[in-house]
This record gives sequence, structure tokens and C-alpha cells, in this order.
Amino acid sequence: MNKPFLFLAALFLYALSPRSHADPDIDFWAEYRALLQSGTATYSFDSARGPFLVGAFHFKRTYCLGDTAGLLSSQRARLASAPPPPPGDRAKAFWVNAHNFLALADILERWPTPPGMAYRPAEARDGREPAEQGDGARAAFPVCGRAAPYSLDEIEKKILRRLGDPRIHFALHRAAVGGGRVPRDILHATTLD
Repeated sequence: MNKPFLFLAALFLYALSPRSHADPDIDFWAEYRALLQSGTATYSFDSARGPFLVGAFHFKRTYCLGDTAGLLSSQRARLASAPPPPPGDRAKAFWVNAHNFLALADILERWPTPPGMAYRPAEARDGREPAEQGDGARAAFPVCGRAAPYSLDEIEKKILRRLGDPRIHFALHRAAVGGGRVPRDILHATTLD
């Protein structure tokens, strides 16, 4: 066999490999993925109606990792300087991942919460204005170079709702007891359906 044919055949097989169709956002969310994979767990329980699964996020275990602060800082910086996502599925995946990352980051950056004190966003504990537990209306985060930072409520109500896909709300979490389940991985634009 001649070498050019082998080279072209190898190139063709490489082009068809799953790696060539990888989600372009995997590198962007690398730090968030590392936090999710280290902190999420699924437990199976038996009940009278049969087995069921419960997902949980272990803040203490994740906080005790060697470089949690570095992962949070790096992902926040990348998110703050990111260009706005293109419309469509990439925008949906970007904004859901941004919301979910910022909800986790808000808690992890203030860990550990003193015993007996419920989690509250930074603004609530700085004495400026009281807030209810898990209130995301006041804590603000820079995203996509916007001059005014976004709150979790703004991302949810002003951006995600306008994308017109009701399934998005099942993918959101506030990292609070009784809230949506923290996912084991980021939401990928290529696998929304």
C-alpha cells in the first residue's frame, strides 16, 4: 500500500471519531466539571413503591479538596471575560451552566457556614439588607464582560425564560435543600434533546 492512501484513510477515521465532534465548551467549563465530579453523589434507596435515586452535593468534601478556591477563581474569571454565547442550544447550555456554577460558587466561597447559621448570600451577611435563605436576588456575578453583574434571579428570569424552553427550569438548581438536583456534569449544547 502506498503511504498517501494510508495517511488519507487515517485522517478520514480520525475525522469520524467522537473526539472530532466534541463539545467545544468542555474546555471552557473544565473547572466547574472538576467540582461537579468531585462533589456529586447518587444514592439508591428502597421504598414500598420500589427503588428510587437521590442526588446530593457534598460541599464539605468539595471544599476540602486541595484547590477548590483556585478552581472557583479560574472559572469565575473565564466566565466574566467570556464573549456572549451564540443563540440557540449553545446559549441555553451556557446560561444554565453559568447559573448552576454561580449557585455552587456562592456557597463554596463562603464555606464553612458557622454552626446554626443558615446559608445566605454575601450581601445578606454583610449587614446591608436581610435576605431569606438561598435568596439569589442580591448576590451578583460578572458574566460575559457585562458592566453590571448578574444575579441568579436575573439569569433565570431575564435570560433563560426568554429563551422559551420550559425544560431549562428542570436543569437549574440553587444548591439548596429541596431545590433541583445538582447535576453530575455540565449541560452540553450537543445533547439538549
